[in-house]
Amino acid sequence: RLDAMRAVLPGGGTIQGEATLLPGAVQAKLAAAAVDLRAIHTRLRRTSLHGPFQVVVAGERQWARGSLTQEGIGLTVQVARVGDVVEVQELGALADGGEVSGTGKITLSGAMPFSANLKVTRFDPSAIGDYPAGSLSGSVLAQGRLSPRAMDLSWSLGESVLYGHTFRSDGRARIAGERITQADGDIRLGSNRLTARGAYGRPGDELAVTLEAPRLEELAPLSGSLRARGTLSGSLQNPRASLTAEATALAFGGVQLEKAAIKLNGTLAAH
Repeated sequence: RLDAMRAVLPGGGTIQGEATLLPGAVQAKLAAAAVDLRAIHTRLRRTSLHGPFQVVVAGERQWARGSLTQEGIGLTVQVARVGDVVEVQELGALADGGEVSGTGKITLSGAMPFSANLKVTRFDPSAIGDYPAGSLSGSVLAQGRLSPRAMDLSWSLGESVLYGHTFRSDGRARIAGERITQADGDIRLGSNRLTARGAYGRPGDELAVTLEAPRLEELAPLSGSLRARGTLSGSLQNPRASLTAEATALAFGGVQLEKAAIKLNGTLAAH
């Protein structure tokens, strides 16, 4: 038996507790205190989370569960590993009445196949850090392999609010290495809509992009309307764009433009 184990975390938090050594197995009961999420990532909020952790190791099977809470926020995770298979059996985050939950599985050998399922319900990104305020509801699904990287991704966010405006996004895409195929995405913020369809990342690929923004003030610190359409091609290292845009009644600071037309055709390397 190991008593009074203690570890200090970045940001000053601690984990302490005891472990019991059994034939072929280890059981540990721990408690975390003063865990600061900002010590993990600078954009996350400052916290002083506390709660219990349990760890069981028995041969090829490992299991762990932890819960961290403070007023207005709570985090829970439960993970199990058998051989090369790791399963996230429960992942949850509660913040100011909103919730994120998910499950997932990955095999740590061979092609490293994985799957992940994430659901959000009235979740406010600003409740956990320096992110836009809103209320997001929907789901994200991902399935594929990591070696070599190839995955199918789909998402659906509806009945949501972001930056004080109604927000909705639906789409799907297949990612293989640095290439995106079968992309079909739609983002709507207030009265504005952005769509992208096609493929990108390999010679011959084209991603068709359309922006209909009748109220730019819902997107940026300017007013007016903008319509744009075109294609993106090339590679991540040297993207090529062919776009045309028309703007009406633009106003930014003290500058006003009744009409403006923009054409763009080329690569970043050529400019």
